[in-house]
Amino acid sequence: MVGNVLIVEDEPDIRRLTSNPKTIPRAIRLILISRFLERVADHATNIAEMVIYMVESKMVRHSLA
Repeated sequence: MVGNVLIVEDEPDIRRLTSNPKTIPRAIRLILISRFLERVADHATNIAEMVIYMVESKMVRHSLA
């Protein structure tokens, strides 16, 4: 289960969100939320890597796949 951690990063379409001045505050909030969620995902990945190391004694932190 822990070995199936998938990291997916997509960038939002900023031009579409900022084309109308009324939607700029919403766009800023969405950008901040996405940044915070990415940070949470990074922490979850780090925890998963530590669990794999503790359980299997296998270092996956610096591997590419």
